[in-house]
Amino acid sequence: MGKMKMPALFRRRSSSKSRSASPPTTPPREEQQEESRQAIGSPARSAEEELRLAFKVFDADGSGDISAAELARVLHGLGEKATVQQCRRMIEGVDKNGDGLISFDEFKVMMAAGLPAKMA
Repeated sequence: MGKMKMPALFRRRSSSKSRSASPPTTPPREEQQEESRQAIGSPARSAEEELRLAFKVFDADGSGDISAAELARVLHGLGEKATVQQCRRMIEGVDKNGDGLISFDEFKVMMAAGLPAKMA
């Protein structure tokens, strides 16, 4: 039996032929550094910006204030068993203007104090 001729698709390319593929393009060093900083929560973002981003997570309706229900929702998502009533008591501890909601300034105070481990 004679040799079967392999289709060109399956033939090995000769190593003597040079490939004309261009080297991968790399972004400038500064751009790479900025991307790395963003990816790891870098110092390029200020503490104030980090708090604003966290505040937006809590403020689900975008009203600019966090309600007890919004606080409870996020805490549940974090694995905390907090009732809306417990969250109201937490809010009372930082609610300077007495409106029953947490403003961004009040949120900063609450975060600086830390969320209590037990909410009873």
